Amino acid sequence: MPTVFRILAHMVTALAMTPPATVDPRILTQWIKKASSIDELMSVHQEHGRHFNHIHLSAAWMAVSRLTSSRVSASASRSGYTRYRSMSPRVQEQLKPLMGRSARLALAGGLRGRELANVIYGVARSRFPDSPTRSGLLEALAAVAASTRLASMNSQELSNTAWAFATAGHRAPDLFDALAEVAEAQIDAFNPQELSNLCWAFATVEHDAPALYDAVAAASDPLQMNAQNMANTCWAFATAKHPAPVLFDALAETASARVLELAPQHLANMAWAYTTSQHEAPRLYDSSATRAARWPLIAIANDR
Repeated sequence: MPTVFRILAHMVTALAMTPPATVDPRILTQWIKKASSIDELMSVHQEHGRHFNHIHLSAAWMAVSRLTSSRVSASASRSGYTRYRSMSPRVQEQLKPLMGRSARLALAGGLRGRELANVIYGVARSRFPDSPTRSGLLEALAAVAASTRLASMNSQELSNTAWAFATAGHRAPDLFDALAEVAEAQIDAFNPQELSNLCWAFATVEHDAPALYDAVAAASDPLQMNAQNMANTCWAFATAKHPAPVLFDALAETASARVLELAPQHLANMAWAYTTSQHEAPRLYDSSATRAARWPLIAIANDR
């Protein structure tokens, strides 16, 4: 064989044995964020998943939540609440490799506080059905968060973490114990939405945290709440059977003054909460009755 052909043969062999070049991490992040379908996202993961770091996994799960949360908007739902459609078995299978990689990196200490919170939030918002794979991932994320990462999370990340586990229906007692302690210490940093989500999450998983409820009650300002915040907060305290008379008085006063902003479901939830808590709120009941009398007229006007 002529020398030139031997050289070319060696070059081809060398190229065949050379591992694929590592993609610039910033470019990989952009590919993940710009994925327009689960197929496209999982193709990126299949080819480059071995190079995924904490930022890539965070971006991947936020993309998953965006691509899988096909839903009816709250404004289009008669109940006033967002309704999510179920995830197909095919998508569930596609996501399993990403779930396994996420669990391994979390347990290896590779997810920082912010990215860990984003992964937890993304897993819950994607509405992945309960399964051994999902349970294993959530257990790993909860263990890491409770042991090392909560202290580095801000109020939004703490609130989202609590909301995510409650939404997923996954109780994690050690995590919620740690969340209560860390959130109570930072309670003044929480905005109304975060406070509402926080107490809603604790009530949903039925986790007892009296000191945290007291802190939420003291930090909550109904004047800064929207209708959903007010309804969720009332529901949470009533469900937890945690008395908060000062907060309930303020919520009733604010809701009565802004009753036209409240949807039927909001008022129904608040009425249930006040009745369950045996907390009198005559002005709220009167305002609710007046508001209810107008709903048929509003419905007729909206149909025209």
